[in-house]
Amino acid sequence: MEEPEPEFAIPEDPVPPQPRWRFPFGGRATAVYLTAGFCLVAGHFLIRPAVWPGAKQALQRLLFGEPWLADLAFWALASVFFYVVPPTVVSALFLKRSPLDLGLRLGSLPRHAWIYALLLLGVLPLVYLSSLRPAFLSTYPFNPGVGQAVKFLIVWEALYVFQFFGLEYFFRGFLLFPLEKELGNTAVLVMTVPYAMIHFQKPFLEANAAIFAGLILGLMALRTRSIWGGVILHGTVAVTMDLLALCQQGKLAAMV
Repeated sequence: MEEPEPEFAIPEDPVPPQPRWRFPFGGRATAVYLTAGFCLVAGHFLIRPAVWPGAKQALQRLLFGEPWLADLAFWALASVFFYVVPPTVVSALFLKRSPLDLGLRLGSLPRHAWIYALLLLGVLPLVYLSSLRPAFLSTYPFNPGVGQAVKFLIVWEALYVFQFFGLEYFFRGFLLFPLEKELGNTAVLVMTVPYAMIHFQKPFLEANAAIFAGLILGLMALRTRSIWGGVILHGTVAVTMDLLALCQQGKLAAMV
């Protein structure tokens, strides 16, 4: 006797459609982070006068014939090159962004300048206390020759501040604004990691402070739509650190 067929057939489990393979990262994030990785690695290995002896010799002829000042100038200028040129090219060709869109506009900086002023007032006492530590005095300025003459000090500090323009453009510009739409404020956290890592050779307290500085300057850059507040703040603190170190070493008074 045949068994009756069930009134309702049990449907078979449908085979889910197989999604097409896609690149695991967004195109914008890929362009930004691969460029950043290249800049940081290339900068680490190529910002050395020994790699470009002709450049050092040319700088030495321009800078009073002092080889140590040529070394510092090469480091500053090469840093700016890797911080600025590749990101600008990638932004223009692949991200379709003008350099102005990476924080070079003033934005709302004039309206928020008081915040940067408060940050500076809060940091300067800490900088002074740090200047009393031997680790600080053995690090700043980067070369003892800076304290030999006023002309050396002026040239070096100008190059030093220019280097901070490149640094802010890279970390608070290129690593933030192109990814803001995708990551929001999380882009600040991502940027802070490599920013802290470039401070590994600095004194322990300063390296840790770089984490908080990266977060604060990153959030302020997004809020003001500008990197210039960070450039001014960073440059002012850096020059103050050198002057305090020279003062503690007794060289500043001798120059004056």
